Amino acid sequence: TKIAQICRFALTGLEGYWYYDAVQYVYENGIIECTGTGEFSPSTTLNRAMFWTMLARLDGAEIEGGANWY
Repeated sequence: TKIAQICRFALTGLEGYWYYDAVQYVYENGIIECTGTGEFSPSTTLNRAMFWTMLARLDGAEIEGGANWY
């Protein structure tokens, strides 16, 4: 998708940072996604919903749908 392409482009600017490999892994495995603007935002505060979403994705849980799943 276009947003995924934009996010991949944003990730390409991170080469050389100590956390690049970890970020690339969680992004490529669907554990994290870009923010709503299609950017990778490493300085954004991680809230409870984001944390639970990452844990659920890591576990393989189905999280798509209308109502809050958590």
